[in-house]
Amino acid sequence: MDSSGASGAVGNFNYLKTSPAVVAPITLTTDTAAFVRDGSFADTDFGDDPELLVKDSTPGFKRESFITFDVASVDSIHSATLWLLGSLRDTVPFGVNVEVNWTTSGWTESGITWNNRPKDRLPLGTIPVSGTAGKWYAIDVTSILKSEKAAGRNIVSFVLRSLTFTSTVCAFAADGSANAPYLNIT
Repeated sequence: MDSSGASGAVGNFNYLKTSPAVVAPITLTTDTAAFVRDGSFADTDFGDDPELLVKDSTPGFKRESFITFDVASVDSIHSATLWLLGSLRDTVPFGVNVEVNWTTSGWTESGITWNNRPKDRLPLGTIPVSGTAGKWYAIDVTSILKSEKAAGRNIVSFVLRSLTFTSTVCAFAADGSANAPYLNIT
């Protein structure tokens, strides 16, 4: 195709087929996760706890959990899913709705408490936690990761809070465990 043929034609194409590039998924784990508790524990740091606890109950028994991911190694995002392994501590005849929110990343695992936790939130969705056996729960976080990367921010934080007033606790595996929260990005 470097020179024209006898009739002046350069080539003859019947069709051209293109296929999307196959992108290998990226799995990012976290090393920054903690829960906070209100009441007499409002100034206590639970960053070393092996679980992330979530509960909406009477004052003194509420808990929220925070998770941060560093997405600096990710160049492009087609889709992103947050995966959490969780269960209920007690057998109850209902599920507990846990809201997943985006929040600012201005906190540290060894310093976050109920009193200094980030309070700005953008709800991303809800996961219905049920049963006392651990199950994997997934929530699409594509829009917030794309938005944060577009703004030049590589640290993304999420907060988990219960929307169900109950006496039972939702427990999720924390960072440092084999079943730690992770992001699956394509």
